[in-house]
Amino acid sequence: MTIISVDHGNRFLKTKHKLLTSGIIESDTRPAFGSDILKYKDKYYTVSDKRISYERNKMLDSRFYILTLIAIAHELEFAGINPENKVIDVQILIGLPPAHFGLLAEKFEKHFVRGEVEAFEFHGKQYEIFINKAYAFPQAYAATMLIRQEIETYQKCVTISGFWGSSLPGTVVAGVGCGYMGCGAISLLKLRGAYVVAIDIRKESLDNAKKYGADETLSMKNSNCVKITV
Repeated sequence: MTIISVDHGNRFLKTKHKLLTSGIIESDTRPAFGSDILKYKDKYYTVSDKRISYERNKMLDSRFYILTLIAIAHELEFAGINPENKVIDVQILIGLPPAHFGLLAEKFEKHFVRGEVEAFEFHGKQYEIFINKAYAFPQAYAATMLIRQEIETYQKCVTISGFWGSSLPGTVVAGVGCGYMGCGAISLLKLRGAYVVAIDIRKESLDNAKKYGADETLSMKNSNCVKITV
């Protein structure tokens, strides 16, 4: 059994090893350029730099599903799993924005569990995967499961990529997402007396977080918890 976390942001899809723009281009023929090409049901898909327009409901069409297949393929490749002549059982941890979590979580889980083997080609290899279970979590929580042991002793864990929460002096806050808004949140949390642990997949974002006052930084790339065998 392979467990993969995919955080479905409006701007990026984030996994342990990969940051993908939430945009997709579909083609009837193989694109002349690009290496991360997914062939699925006689169509070709590449990740676009232009993200999909904001949609609260990411199940209106197949675009986020296709992006998730690309994310899964990357993680299977990073894990060194040989797809030849076998069906790979996959469970996915999926992230949803907190504001819509209660309304959409169960539907989003069912969106990925289709009860059938999905066959596709990626990087010249033929894959067959079976998504037997999907677990939805508030956005960023799915990603933090990869480094759970490192942050489980913290008093709080909040997503700071889009908002910042109130804090008390001395409170340890694990902040997930260190873009422009996240770094702004870090500076505000420091003003309120918090001890801030910044978490991101990108080194440059973690470097910026330190500049804005983060006390510690953790990279999701350092985790080794992507594959679990039962």
